Amino acid sequence: FGNVATHFNIYCGKKTSPQDGPLGERVVNKLLKSVVKKNVCFCFDRFFSSAKLINEIEYPAVGTCMKNRKNIPKSVKKLKRGESVVLNNQFGTACIVWQDTKEVLCLSNCHCNQISTTQRKAKTCEKLDITCPEAIKFYGKYMGGVDLSDQMVSTYDINRKSNKWWKKVFYKLLQSACVNSWIIFKEIRHKDKLPYFEFLSEVAEDLIEIGRKNAPIKRMRSYGRPSKSVQSLVNIGDHLPVECKERRRCVRCANQKTGKLKEKRTRFLCKSCNIALCFECFTPYHT
Repeated sequence: FGNVATHFNIYCGKKTSPQDGPLGERVVNKLLKSVVKKNVCFCFDRFFSSAKLINEIEYPAVGTCMKNRKNIPKSVKKLKRGESVVLNNQFGTACIVWQDTKEVLCLSNCHCNQISTTQRKAKTCEKLDITCPEAIKFYGKYMGGVDLSDQMVSTYDINRKSNKWWKKVFYKLLQSACVNSWIIFKEIRHKDKLPYFEFLSEVAEDLIEIGRKNAPIKRMRSYGRPSKSVQSLVNIGDHLPVECKERRRCVRCANQKTGKLKEKRTRFLCKSCNIALCFECFTPYHT
């Protein structure tokens, strides 16, 4: 690929200035500028494809199309399931109409009237072999990568609501990068079938560790007994009672404002605070 800025096109709303062609054609023509390999074939859904785009594109292309688009011939003959009609225009683009449970219209500049077979389910849930044009079979085989990627990305969504639009773009690209990395990881290590959730967890832990090491300001733990404000910020899981050899005076009992000093001794101390606390004072001291 060439310029990274042309690899994706963010929709920023309707533009008031006059544009050449519909939105789908403009998006495809812009993204085609980043393609380096010439031996590729493009598949479009009906939002992007049109007779003009398939005629003028420099690459092999196949795509479904809507009947109400310009320069699309209308099929007069009513077809039965499995039947098809192929019409060609002066540019060599094939307009293929195939009858499945519903009528399917497909445009292609790299297919002719070749017929193949495909499997479909009947009402009895049995698989039937019916005739199908080669262009539509090719489209069904290679189309759907974007939908599959969006489905995998949305499985564990990390996006959060925000008024800043660029955050949504950042999280979308980050999740897409994680999915692509997971696919490459599975291709390299065939024996290691790591689930996506576990892979995502390991990536998150590594990113957190990198952020801690490269942080300009690192949190340092002070010595001695921490203040009450510091105690509320520290994770309560770090404070665990540990038994020591000698009996020591409970700090909380000695500092209570009861009018007289208590001499209550205990063998337990807090592992994080390194102070002696009896069983009754351990929880109140850390809350």
